[in-house]
Amino acid sequence: MDLYQRAKVIIAMCMRGCERAPIEAALSGVAVVTNNCETGSDKRDMPIPKHLLVDTNDELPPSARRGGMSLKYDQPSTLLVSKWILKNFELAQADFIEFRELYVLIGPESLAQETQVFMETHNTKFGGVPLKK
Repeated sequence: MDLYQRAKVIIAMCMRGCERAPIEAALSGVAVVTNNCETGSDKRDMPIPKHLLVDTNDELPPSARRGGMSLKYDQPSTLLVSKWILKNFELAQADFIEFRELYVLIGPESLAQETQVFMETHNTKFGGVPLKK
């Protein structure tokens, strides 16, 4: 957590699922640099303004991407976005308000409820023992 207090930018490309480090960093005031691949492309999970998303280099054919290879990212674009954030840090902070508000609303109670529902669904589907309430 000390590192998040000192950092200004975290770079996380082709995020899949719930990416803990970028979320924790953003909640600590760090700007997240990512691309429009996987979770980064879904504003419901990562409400990052388009001007702060790195352009994805689409050189890999779709068949290679489906085979588990991640997309290459455009390094110059990553550097440009990161430099812009560092030069305009107060503006970048304002750009991440929606992102931070989303994850502040999803507190420990929400996680506990979602875990309970997941486990009950899993146990019902796979014949496990129902959870006690």
